[in-house]
Amino acid sequence: MSWAIRTVLNLHLRQRRNAQTIAPPTRSGAKPRGNLQTRGINACKSNLKTSCDFDYSGKMIEMIMPGLAAYRVGKKISYDGTARKVTDAQEANELLRRTYRPGWVLDG
Repeated sequence: MSWAIRTVLNLHLRQRRNAQTIAPPTRSGAKPRGNLQTRGINACKSNLKTSCDFDYSGKMIEMIMPGLAAYRVGKKISYDGTARKVTDAQEANELLRRTYRPGWVLDG
């Protein structure tokens, strides 16, 4: 097993011990109506959930990104999940953030 996969698995196990268990999205018995765009718009306008729920996928991508950053910099890293920062490798930390062009800002 490569060190990158081990790093991702270690991050996953560490976050699982420290946080709530991420449950896969549940599917209701009713079949979704409409195409992908229609279901997405209906989910935004009401309390419906799509088949690719953002709550589930957001937590999952937050576990994957530090492992990918470790792979790109070529060394083992330590990730602080509450601060959302890599604590021991600044070059890996820069991979987790995006610099926007002047005039374009993402608040949040």
